[in-house]
Amino acid sequence: MRYPYERFITFLLSRKVDVNEVFEHIDLPQVGLLGLADRRERIRESAPPALLRYMKDPSKKMVFRDGILAWANDRGVLELWERQREFGRKIDSGLEGASNIFLNPQARTVLGTMLLSDAPPDEISEVIKEQFSLEFSSPVLACFRRIFWDLEGMGRKEWEYFLPELAADQRHILSMGIKGLRPNDIRYAIGAETESKPKEVLQDILTHAHHQFRQAMTSANPASAGAFKWADLATKVAGAIGASRGGGGRGEDDEIPGTAAAGMFSVVVESPRVVTLDDLEGEIAQNQTALERAMEAGVT
Repeated sequence: MRYPYERFITFLLSRKVDVNEVFEHIDLPQVGLLGLADRRERIRESAPPALLRYMKDPSKKMVFRDGILAWANDRGVLELWERQREFGRKIDSGLEGASNIFLNPQARTVLGTMLLSDAPPDEISEVIKEQFSLEFSSPVLACFRRIFWDLEGMGRKEWEYFLPELAADQRHILSMGIKGLRPNDIRYAIGAETESKPKEVLQDILTHAHHQFRQAMTSANPASAGAFKWADLATKVAGAIGASRGGGGRGEDDEIPGTAAAGMFSVVVESPRVVTLDDLEGEIAQNQTALERAMEAGVT
């Protein structure tokens, strides 16, 4: 099975971290033992001697470093390795922001879904900042797409295998992006309020009513299929649109009162415990978490 976060798995394995312990704490599906073994073998085939020695050494100490950063750059995980203590803990703002989103199951799911739906960056930024109070910028998006959510490496078949492995709430939201729902529909699904213009709302209703009317007219008994009901709704909405264009005292930017539509699609996602990259490195001395213990025990 392939995952959109293959590069992150590569980093964890090269850093001798127990992948499944990490994934358990950030609500991601477990990777099979054979899959992990295959990935370790691919790392060994391309790794420089210094990294090979580190991976084989039962201790945590990295004796040599030559070639490791160049290898990491080729694998698309340079920022993660530069952040390690052996290389001076260089902090990259794009990586920090992207990892904060990825390690938060709810934020990861929402951003992943909006990327699948081809939502524009400015709309993604608005949702991430308003819903999760997380930093978002072009470098954050670029890093997230490369390390944590690589859509180019995931075809239809890969998504068909991957989705069933996810928790139900994540699976439900991500399926919307895969089905090609519009960004606004996804925002309703996650409970993100949007300012809808009357014209846009009426146009959506008209499109839906017209589609249902055409479907009903192809049935054996159009009346019983609701053709007249949909025709009546479409006629009324078309009239409302025509009246608004004629200037009925309301501007196009007037807000729609009420949020009933959002409630129809609301999905409640439990707030998870959010971990950070520092948690992954096990450098917090007090109140050591299970994830930190897993990192310390993750020597292969």
